[in-house]
Amino acid sequence: QHPDPQSISNTSGFPNHDKHPDAHWDNHADRIPEPVAKPIGDCFRHGGTMRGQTAGGPAGGTHRNEQPGVAMDLTILIPCCNEVDNVALLANELMPVVEQLRQDRTVEIIFVDDGSSDGTGDALAERFGSDPLVRIVRHKRNRGLGAALRTGFRYARGAVIVTTDSDATYPFPLITDLLDRLEPGIDIVTASCYHPCGGIENVPSYRVFLSKGASLLYRALVDRRVHTYTCLFRAYRRTVITATPFAADGFLAVTEILVRAMWNGYRTAELPCILRSRRHGQSKAKIVRTILAHLRFQSVLLRSRIAGSLAPAQAAGAGDTDETAALHVIEEVHS
Repeated sequence: QHPDPQSISNTSGFPNHDKHPDAHWDNHADRIPEPVAKPIGDCFRHGGTMRGQTAGGPAGGTHRNEQPGVAMDLTILIPCCNEVDNVALLANELMPVVEQLRQDRTVEIIFVDDGSSDGTGDALAERFGSDPLVRIVRHKRNRGLGAALRTGFRYARGAVIVTTDSDATYPFPLITDLLDRLEPGIDIVTASCYHPCGGIENVPSYRVFLSKGASLLYRALVDRRVHTYTCLFRAYRRTVITATPFAADGFLAVTEILVRAMWNGYRTAELPCILRSRRHGQSKAKIVRTILAHLRFQSVLLRSRIAGSLAPAQAAGAGDTDETAALHVIEEVHS
């Protein structure tokens, strides 16, 4: 049970702001293994809720869509780059979850093939071509995780948008747990391996060092009660995405979206989870570039706290000025 939003104070460390007035997406898409969350007592029920001032309020429940003009209850957005080895895993482990979710809501899947050179896009089309609610968007060249998310958000039609990795480092059945946690009064649910009830198994130490170190700094700069700021596995209400522009094209985008949404007053809850190493392929993160990007953004946040104002993100990241040239093909993959 949540307090009345008018009776609670902003606890993010940032001043209160309205949603960015120029934030919007051109949503014209119609034209063109076992869960490992730890539901241990209060850890699961109360862990990591960020109680900041709401900006416009939540969009309602997480099942049937009641938003005018929104075509789907749920979009599952999956960025892919050279993930051909994980296509079978997606078919075998994601699709049973999707079929279960489709029993009481409409669910679409959007794959963004970010310039893969190993045939990922073709393999996805072959595997999922019989499903009319699976779409593949391809970038001509690799443009980065943030750019892939930006493209996927543009074509998403769901009242709720779940973003996830293609490699099941967080098992796909946990999508249901994300949605259950997205209760009234919560706008974002993020998986959290650094929550006291979360954990890490067999992940390379350099990745843990980078991710956990970054999250510790963001906890100091943004909100200490949110433990993990670097996880892609999340559920967002559509209103969060439409009101939260972000500039980063790379891995920083995952953090930037969360931080800017919290700045705008959206409420964030954590789902304690265990992060496991990927079974196929290698991480696409460029370590030095990612570290530098986080350091630059953290310096911006530090200056913003001092100045009392966070500069708005550019409407699109670098290289996004010609969207038509960037997109190779948009496939409605169905027979």
